[in-house]
Formats: sequence, structure tokens, C-alpha cells
Amino acid sequence: MTLMAQAIEYRRLRAPQVDGGTLIDPPPAAVSDLLELNQALRARWGWIATDARRELVAAATRYTRQYRDVAEPSLDAPILIAGHQPQMFHPGVWYKNFVLGRIAQEHRSVAVNLVIDSDAMRSAAIRLPTGPLANPMVETIAFDRAGGETPYEEHSIIDREMFCSFGTRVMQTMESLVPNPLIRDFWPLVIERGREQKNLGLALSQARHRVEGQWGNHTLELPQSRLCEFPSFRRFAHGLLSEASRLREHYNQAVSEYRRANHIRSKAHPVPDLLAADGWIEAPFWVWTSQEPRRRRLFVRRSGNALRLSDRGELDLSLAVSHESAFEQFESLERRGIKLRTRALMTTMFARLMLGDLFLHGIGGAKYDQVTDAIIRRYFGIDPP
Repeated sequence: MTLMAQAIEYRRLRAPQVDGGTLIDPPPAAVSDLLELNQALRARWGWIATDARRELVAAATRYTRQYRDVAEPSLDAPILIAGHQPQMFHPGVWYKNFVLGRIAQEHRSVAVNLVIDSDAMRSAAIRLPTGPLANPMVETIAFDRAGGETPYEEHSIIDREMFCSFGTRVMQTMESLVPNPLIRDFWPLVIERGREQKNLGLALSQARHRVEGQWGNHTLELPQSRLCEFPSFRRFAHGLLSEASRLREHYNQAVSEYRRANHIRSKAHPVPDLLAADGWIEAPFWVWTSQEPRRRRLFVRRSGNALRLSDRGELDLSLAVSHESAFEQFESLERRGIKLRTRALMTTMFARLMLGDLFLHGIGGAKYDQVTDAIIRRYFGIDPP
């Protein structure tokens, strides 16, 4: 079967139903073979992304050392990657971070967790159990005022009083059911990180990463926003934008095939199709500005020796067709507060192709990344790692 013809197969992945149950697929014993296979694939492609990998390790080390001590990583070691939004996440997601660290330790690898701060912050509250054990209830406790679904990258702490009192209010709410909650020790770390920098998501993720370090999990972290400053990322993004029409074709085909394989009728899942209208091609990127931090879809069209980029509203930007000139323009856009960020599938694609030797997913990401597999096969003409 050719790369182009290989179909998406439906994989039944379900969370364990027993208390303390785990799902690791393939099992940890397969990691050595997977690393060897993925490294062989890289050698076969003929383009080893050495620059991107060195940029990642250097940037993640610098970033992590801002708030916890980490050893100097090897630049030649395999790289293992995972990622999640900078929010308070459930134990299943957190478990993945510890699996990442343990596998890296056992295989003398560098582990990097990407903080996906391009995602929109849809809630600044959590739901908690409260009341008597015989008749428990659920109560919603806010840790900040809502910010209108701004990306985590742009969400500064709005209400300091609400933010600082959150830990105490949570303990009071749960005291009848949970006498010694983790938040007793965790939230003071969040407040400390919140004093160092204003961003709410980074305060949460840095405090969580500090706890992981106290528990012996040795990984690096890096926000996606920092990743998007890499020269290698800008080359990758410029290449996708330059061939937006071909990318859209393969992207939509893969999404449609996934829907058929999984019997999905909704046009919003796993992701919406990319649109085309009036010469504009939708690219799988978000765009917003620091002045108006609301994520908008990005559209591209060729205009002479330039790529016009637009949200089909107020933003109308330009990038040179040539790589060399475009890199300076990417920097200029960032300085002006204009953010171009990959959407989920393209973020994972960059991490898998250019950065890591192994990527650890949760169940949802593992399912959706079957779409990424198909896009990689068709767009790049290679077997995905």
C-alpha cells in the first residue's frame, strides 16, 4: 500500500475503568525499539532537524532554570516530548508527565513538556466536591476573573485578591471530604510564581513543575509561545503558509477520512475543515494581536512576490515569498504584538518531525494524531514517526 493510499484505522482507546488503572500503549518495554525506528526514519528522510533540536534543548533549559534547578542536558541524547495547556489538569494528564520523566531517565534521554499557551482559557474556576459525605454536592470556585477566552499566553492575573485567596477557599469548601488536600502546599507556590511574572497560566504550570521536581521527576518545560520564536519554527511555518492550498487539500482529506473511520457526523470534530473563498486559503494557524487577544482564523493568498495574511477582518499582513526575507518579517510581527501560532495538529506535527524522537499523548491527542499521520504521509511523502 502506498503512502498516499494508506487509510486511517479506527483505534479503540478508552480510559481505565478501575481505580488506579493505567493505559500505556505501546508498553514501556517497546520504547527502545520505537526510538530506534524513529531515528532510522529521520536518517531515511535526509533532513535531520539538528538546529531545531538544539534550539529546543537550549531554550527549555533556560526557561526551566528561571524557577527550578535542572542539570545540564546532553545535546546528543534522544528527545522525548509531551504537551498540555497550562491549567490545573486531572491526574490522568499529570500521570503522563511522570511517565515522560521516567522513560527519559531509563533511556538517558532529554524530556521536554510543551506548555501549550496558544489555547484559549475558557474558564478561571474549578468544580469541587463539598457537603456531607452522605449527601455531597459540587461547588464552583474561581481563581481569577474570566478574561473572555483569551489565549493563555495573553492572560495576566486580573483579580489578585481572588487569586491569592483561592487556596484557602478551596480548603474550606472541601474540608468535610478532603482533610489534607494537595492545594495546601501547592497554592503558595502558585502565588510565589505569580509574583515573579504576571501570566496566570505560567504561574500555574511553573508551580506544578516545581512540585514534580520535588517528587523526583526531572523534565524540562517550554511554552509554545517561546517555541514559535525559533528560526527553525519560522522556516516550518513559512513553508506551510507558502503551500497553503496543497496543505488544505491534504488536511481536509485526512480529517474527512478520520470522520468516516470513526463514524463522526459533526463537521467540528476532530477539527473543522479549512475553508477557501475568493482566492483566500485558510491555514491551520491562529492569529491575534496583543491589543485584541482574541484568536482568529488565518487566511493566506499569493500576491506577486508576497504572501498576504489576513483574518478576513481588520488584519492584513504581508510576508515575503523568499525564506530569507520572511524571517525578519516574522520577528517584526512579534515586535508589533502580532501573534501567529499553529493550531493543535500542526503544533504536534512540528514537534514530531523536527524536535523529538518520541511523543507521548493522552488518549484524545493520540486519536486526533491519526489525522496528523495522514497529513504527514500525503504532504511530506514520508512515513510518520
